[in-house]
Amino acid sequence: SFGHRAHVLVPNRRYCGGQEDTWSARVRIEKEIEEQSARAGEGVPVTFLVAGGMAAKVIIMRMATLLGHKDSFLDIGSVFDGWAGHGSRDYNNKPAYYKQGEMLGWVNYTDVDHVGC
Repeated sequence: SFGHRAHVLVPNRRYCGGQEDTWSARVRIEKEIEEQSARAGEGVPVTFLVAGGMAAKVIIMRMATLLGHKDSFLDIGSVFDGWAGHGSRDYNNKPAYYKQGEMLGWVNYTDVDHVGC
């Protein structure tokens, strides 16, 4: 288990009424990643699951360079989009994925900012 501890919101203009995109939020995202890494403690590795398009790839590389080998970054892309109710690709755009139900609640329980997405 990944032992979920925190959520760093990565905005998306296409969903949830986002007004900014990932790149325009990069300073905040990077700051929050640094904070979560430090919060875990020196020498305690953190695994970040990241989804945020092309801009997130640049952010991941910047953070990996800054934080060194302590933490890991896994780019999960759109793998959970369907479960979160936003089918974005042909492989995750099936009604069974995003009907209201138990799995949708499982994905959305981390809505710590109450954006409703």
